[in-house]
Amino acid sequence: MIQNLPKSIFSTLVIFTLAACGGNNNSNQVPNQAQDPEIIKPPETNSKQNPVLSSLTKEGKLAIGSTLTAKSTCEDCVGFNTVYKWTVDRNDNAKFGDMIEVNGQKVSDTVVVAEQYPISEDDFGHQIRLEAYLINRDSSQKTKTEFVNYQPVFVKELSTVGFGRSYAIKTDGTLLSWGEFSSASKDQPHDNVKKVVKSSSYHIALNLDHTLTIWSDRGRPTEKLKQQLPTDVKDVFANLGAFAVIKNDDTIVVFGDEEFGGQFDQDVDSALFSGVKKLVHNNGAFLALTKNNSAIVWGSNDYGADDSKVRRLIASGNTKDVYASGNAFAALLNDDTAVIWGKVNDGATEPEVKLIPNVKSLYLGYWGAVVLTKTGDIEAWGIEENSIAENFQLNDRPSDITELFNQGNLNFASKSDGTLYQWQTKIDKDGRIVPLGRVIPGLFAEKVVAMNSYSVSINSDGEVSFIDRTFAAPVIEDIQSAVVKGIQMNDDYVIIIQKDGSLFQWFSNSSDLTPLQDTSSNFLKFVGPQVAQLKDGSLVSWKRVGGSSISAVEDQLQATEMTTSSLD
Repeated sequence: MIQNLPKSIFSTLVIFTLAACGGNNNSNQVPNQAQDPEIIKPPETNSKQNPVLSSLTKEGKLAIGSTLTAKSTCEDCVGFNTVYKWTVDRNDNAKFGDMIEVNGQKVSDTVVVAEQYPISEDDFGHQIRLEAYLINRDSSQKTKTEFVNYQPVFVKELSTVGFGRSYAIKTDGTLLSWGEFSSASKDQPHDNVKKVVKSSSYHIALNLDHTLTIWSDRGRPTEKLKQQLPTDVKDVFANLGAFAVIKNDDTIVVFGDEEFGGQFDQDVDSALFSGVKKLVHNNGAFLALTKNNSAIVWGSNDYGADDSKVRRLIASGNTKDVYASGNAFAALLNDDTAVIWGKVNDGATEPEVKLIPNVKSLYLGYWGAVVLTKTGDIEAWGIEENSIAENFQLNDRPSDITELFNQGNLNFASKSDGTLYQWQTKIDKDGRIVPLGRVIPGLFAEKVVAMNSYSVSINSDGEVSFIDRTFAAPVIEDIQSAVVKGIQMNDDYVIIIQKDGSLFQWFSNSSDLTPLQDTSSNFLKFVGPQVAQLKDGSLVSWKRVGGSSISAVEDQLQATEMTTSSLD
């Protein structure tokens, strides 16, 4: 059949066959000796041949957009090809090639058999395994599979705290801390850390081995609290004075200030017997969603722990989600009714209840709540001066709302025709909320960023529209030409990470920030005020005059790799 094919197709088949047989295994094969051109002998094979992979590694950095290339060497492997396989541990359980359920969604590892693997944003931060084996041409002999695991090490969580300690937790469990106004405690851990939470007086670290470590930067005694720390911990939460721990069996342990929920009442303890699906907290109380779909609250009554007026609704096994903010709580029932209770800021001592049916989305903030209903209407639970919150109606309230955006005391409602409606939470002389209405057509906002005295909208194409124009016209023109992925700004600067990873930055003469010199296409996202993460996970910051929030440890915030290999 081949002799009847066109010459070009025959050449392609020969090249493909040679590539499949020869491969690119970087093996230590002996070069062919000069031979009689009339007689070309195939390489001799020995039935007792013992091929061995002697090294396995990759070329390329664990960074988004880079391509990893498998490299290997072998011994006694004439006539053998190398097969490479890449596995990305997308579900982060240190088992390669499996599928698990996470929050009701099935998450599968990525498996690719190839010499090269391009890293995408979905691979960011996940461990990657390279496997390889040798196999001869007729598949009659195959070596055992060797592997190398590559673990990216970079900052996964950054917390900057004013007038206290700041923390950075790396993917390998390293805990870095720094601060101008306080020193680290001798009890503070430096590795094996998964998460850090903080009350007004103490810090607690959830360790990778499911234990807890407690310390205080203020010299407060911790011995009594150390004795209360449970083991076998899944997660830990803190409010101003107390801690709540979810154990691996989904039961809850609490400790700390009794007033803020550091001790259970008997009825709360028994109500949590079925185990917990979700736990949220505000400044002084906790709210748990149990496995039997009831919501249970405990802690300070000043922070919404008095659920006497809502208990019949939320503890009936009819709750599907819970929310917390400031001094208030909210529960979403199975019939999509929102139950909101507690206080806003310094509201009344007696908690009031708001029921809003037909909920599409709920936004609970420190100042109150805004709810978008399935009919496109807006309902709100806001603040009255020195009294309890009540519903307010927007003047000329728009209909057909598709999305809400909350930015502090500014609220934005987006309509399906692209119109953006803005109002501002204000209090009149009678203590009523007065919405400051404003309609801006044609923005098709996907995101709204409001800072200080102005705000911008960003559509799905990354195009910026200024809602409040406080910058000079040339600056606005430059910003509007950017394709935005992330943005930070105030009256003195604008910093934009564009969708291609490049950087746009503008600073006024009065700004105390220094622009970055490297603006190449390596930026991924913002992870804190004036702190950006690069595509390999490293952090960079815009330094302030007199110092930066991370400048003391910036050299320790660069990305590295950990490797383990079966060939070691």
